[in-house]
Amino acid sequence: DEKEMNQAWGYCSNSTFELRLSPLGTPPVQRETLLHEILHAIDEMMELELTERQVKRLSHVLYDTLFVRNAGVRRFLSDFSE
Repeated sequence: DEKEMNQAWGYCSNSTFELRLSPLGTPPVQRETLLHEILHAIDEMMELELTERQVKRLSHVLYDTLFVRNAGVRRFLSDFSE
């Protein structure tokens, strides 16, 4: 809901799985937030019962792997942003 979105960088609806990102974050923050919210959607759909701490750690590791440590993946993904 709007209140949750105002207090966070992103939001994932547990009923519709709609993802929303704050436009105020920098591109790196938005990328990691998108990964974080996708993980929430997967968690809900698959009933994994991940904790918020686990979601945060997983999104950080994914972001680090995709965008920080792997220039080839970063170049590949940048093709989709144009």
